[in-house]
Amino acid sequence: IKKSFDYIPNCGTLQGYLESACYACPLTKGLEKVLKNKSWVWADGATGTNLFRLGLSAWDAPDLWNKTAHNKIKAHHRGSPDAGSDLFLTNSFVANRSALKLHGAEKYTTELTRVSAETGREIADGYNNIVIVAGCIGPTGELMEPMETFPTPSQSRYFMGKPRVLKRVVPI
Repeated sequence: IKKSFDYIPNCGTLQGYLESACYACPLTKGLEKVLKNKSWVWADGATGTNLFRLGLSAWDAPDLWNKTAHNKIKAHHRGSPDAGSDLFLTNSFVANRSALKLHGAEKYTTELTRVSAETGREIADGYNNIVIVAGCIGPTGELMEPMETFPTPSQSRYFMGKPRVLKRVVPI
């Protein structure tokens, strides 16, 4: 069975961009396939909690585990379909330059995003049923205007590359 790779934005400011660029379109296809046989979709949850249980420290960037603790990320991803989920998120929540800068890893943003997509797709492809892998787009770790100095126009540069990398890595 052909599985789908989809994108769910966690940031409302991206919704229009994603829809206009058709990055949200594949989600509909994957959901339609899952919903042919049932009236609901079961999704994963508590990614952070699960990674903490696997040993992630409070100040660690979970995205770095895509390279440094790859087997733990694979185990985490397997947990969702093993528990009956139809959909799980890539481990790319803070894979943006601003958030990774706090860990001196901003130059690895694209690589960590790519590896998160490849790992998710690898795990999903190991199941006989349709498993949707949704690209996770998380926060920058910065406060936006008017609260702080992270200007709204510049926030797009922290987000716009991620959907392109996710889509390029795992085509529909």
